[in-house]
Amino acid sequence: MAILATVFGFLNQYPFIILIGFGLYCLIFYISLMFTKPKPGKNPFVGDTRRPPKPIVHDKALRDKIIKQGEHIILIKASWIAN
Repeated sequence: MAILATVFGFLNQYPFIILIGFGLYCLIFYISLMFTKPKPGKNPFVGDTRRPPKPIVHDKALRDKIIKQGEHIILIKASWIAN
């Protein structure tokens, strides 16, 4: 406790030391920001990544075959949950 009382008494007599310390901290922080700037990355939106739409399937049997491919997995999960 005596050490803390000595330190606080010293800082009470010379308060400009706190301001000098804070100023040095700000200066070092600013310098570190100047030298460690983030590097710009590659822009993912430069190229056009859109795909042309697929042709519309008018054949009902072929369309149902494509749609039911996803239902097969759902039926497997439903039978697994029921057991």
